[in-house]
Amino acid sequence: MDGGLRRDVRFRTLDGRLEQRILECSETDCTVPARVTAVLSAAVASIGDRDADAPLMASLCVADRQWLMLQLAIGLGHDEEWLSGKCVCGQKYDVSYRRSAVPIQPAGQGFPWVNCEIGGRSVRFRAPNGADQEAIVGLEDGVAVQELLHRCRMEQADSQTEFSQADVQKIDEALDRLCPQLAVELNATCPECRESRGIPIDPYDLAVTDGERLYNEVHVIASRYHWSEDAILTLPSARRRRYLNLIDQERGAAWDS
Repeated sequence: MDGGLRRDVRFRTLDGRLEQRILECSETDCTVPARVTAVLSAAVASIGDRDADAPLMASLCVADRQWLMLQLAIGLGHDEEWLSGKCVCGQKYDVSYRRSAVPIQPAGQGFPWVNCEIGGRSVRFRAPNGADQEAIVGLEDGVAVQELLHRCRMEQADSQTEFSQADVQKIDEALDRLCPQLAVELNATCPECRESRGIPIDPYDLAVTDGERLYNEVHVIASRYHWSEDAILTLPSARRRRYLNLIDQERGAAWDS
């Protein structure tokens, strides 16, 4: 954020109302980067001494947005997540991980700017952010790379110049060293043949979630206690689950958390 390192992020109240707003964001017909910006704008109250809004959320670097989405999911009671994999042997299997345990590589020196020698002179680039992601959605790979690098370069006077493949590789390596990064793959072993492979981790899955679970919870609690939807949505997810477990204990079952 403005080149500064801030760790004092404050979320809004993590209750059912916020979950409902997140669901509404996830149901909009827009790109994933735009949804992530909308979700973070709804969920984050402030960063440092700045109130959060869409422009601020879009200006955050990619890893910051991923980290905030993970923290939001954890705060809403979704630390443990299950992933599905399919081995080359054909065996399908599930494996769990905790969002709170996802490794994070800190930002490099000079973040968010890095200098690269391009065409015999030093050119300055900044770390890509959410607005950059949104701008290149739908572009072909080669065009997207060129557009991204032109957006991230400090000097725009010769912005029509195309970067060579060697330039792209050099800039990419420099940005990899500069930018903070979250692990986006879980190493898992097939229970059948013991082959090890990576299963992708989606840090944005909260932005494309299904709303049926929340409304099912509201329905069950309302049916038992006759509370209004508004009253139930003021409860954080952990308290809703406690009521759901009490209801299911009466039925001789346990709520699937």
